[in-house]
Amino acid sequence: MKRITLFTIFLCTIILSSINYSQNIEWVSVPSGSFTYGENDEIRSIDSDYEIMKYEVTNAQFLTYLKAALVSEDITVAGDGVYGFYDGDSLWSAGTYEFYDTDD
Repeated sequence: MKRITLFTIFLCTIILSSINYSQNIEWVSVPSGSFTYGENDEIRSIDSDYEIMKYEVTNAQFLTYLKAALVSEDITVAGDGVYGFYDGDSLWSAGTYEFYDTDD
């Protein structure tokens, strides 16, 4: 299995957006286009629009996600890790990834 820890929040955001539960989560649209990046204000570009949560994920929201994801079998807990399937995109191939290593 592949281990990716830096990608965890992005994947959780994708999964959170697909799970229907009673918590209020406010999303904002981010249009495609140019933006400044880093301390040197490097100009970069994003090719497509996307949505992101307006506020950080709280521990309570993350716990709700984990419970719902376990029930729906979107994630599994095995040994020292939490695993889930990712459909893949242009940067990451489809497969089962380790979202969280409990040994770290």
